[in-house]
Amino acid sequence: MENFTTADIKLQAFLRTMKPQAFLGIERIGSSKVFFLFERDSHLDLLVNGYYMGKPFTFSPLDFSSNLDKAKQLIFQDYSSDGSTKRGNKYE
Repeated sequence: MENFTTADIKLQAFLRTMKPQAFLGIERIGSSKVFFLFERDSHLDLLVNGYYMGKPFTFSPLDFSSNLDKAKQLIFQDYSSDGSTKRGNKYE
C-alpha cells in the first residue's frame, strides 16, 4: 500500500498521537512546502476518515500538543541562523 501524505499540521499531530509508529518523516517540495509521511494501512485510513467526519476520539491533549511542537521543529530545523537553508528531501 502507498504512503499517506498530508500538509495539514493538525491532522499529522492527531495521527502521530493516535498511531505514532506509522509516522515515517517529512518530505520537502521546493523551499516552502512540507508533507508529513505516514505508513498507510486500513487503521490509518479509519483515523483519517474519522478526523474529517468529526468522529469523537479519546487521546492525551499533552501528546497532541507535543506532536504539534515536534512538527514545527521538523519544519524549521533546516533553517540556519544566517537565513540560508540546508538542502535535502527527507527528514525524521
